[in-house]
Amino acid sequence: MADKIHDMVSKRTGQFTGLDRRTDHRLLCSSLIQLSWLDADHSIHREMVVLENISTRRRGMAVFVSTPIESDTRVNVLVNDIALQGHVRRCSSQHDGYLIGLELDEQSHLNLSSLEGFIPEPLIAIDQLKLD
Repeated sequence: MADKIHDMVSKRTGQFTGLDRRTDHRLLCSSLIQLSWLDADHSIHREMVVLENISTRRRGMAVFVSTPIESDTRVNVLVNDIALQGHVRRCSSQHDGYLIGLELDEQSHLNLSSLEGFIPEPLIAIDQLKLD
């Protein structure tokens, strides 16, 4: 049972294939936020996405989207009427969508850190889960 839970958490929490270079912990959550971006054809996309996890230092987040977004694409994130900017670090295909890893710009992660009203629910520290 623990293996099944570990597999499920790994697939939906920003556990992308390849080397994980993150230096801070991740908090699991499940909140709807708005994501917008320009594609290679300069078409504007706007989608309500699921915030899957957020770094404890508010430097990055993983969101679950319905369409792939290329690495290095600039994105705007709307959280509680606060606009944040960043870029796509990675995109991983899932069975029902795409898990996108975002890195926030310096000013945005400072804004998010000071955003008192933004506490995604539920909020669970991944490293506190007993999966073994």
